[in-house]
Amino acid sequence: MKKILTTISMGLLCFPMIASDVLYVRQNDGDSQLNISAIKEITFPNGGVAVTMNDGTTTTYPSSTFVSLRFDGNVATGAINGLPTDGDGIIYNGKTVVSSLDGGIMIYSVDGQLVLSTNESELNVSTLSNGIYVVKSGCLTSKIVK
Repeated sequence: MKKILTTISMGLLCFPMIASDVLYVRQNDGDSQLNISAIKEITFPNGGVAVTMNDGTTTTYPSSTFVSLRFDGNVATGAINGLPTDGDGIIYNGKTVVSSLDGGIMIYSVDGQLVLSTNESELNVSTLSNGIYVVKSGCLTSKIVK
């Protein structure tokens, strides 16, 4: 009986460590994990990322160290604001449109096949299957995950 109680207790102690609905912020020196339900807003000032929590605190990840964001779980996309529009990069809104200020977009599958292209500055990607794609626009190249 003592073994059973010990096993159950250990299992309950480990249970809170199972992550769900987590935002991972990758930086040059490692990842930070934030509970998505505690996030009020995500903005992109000066090429970096600023995460404002429901309690009003804001953590800024500067462009010099910021690498990427990854969401695991349910995300309210209304909290994502201020996507960069005046930079020289490729922008993916996470759902349907890839855009670039350079104009002309080509999207390749990971095996190198051209799957979509346009001479415009925006391309609707709703017809693509979920997966990883390479986006090329002018001399810029980026990876998106749909």
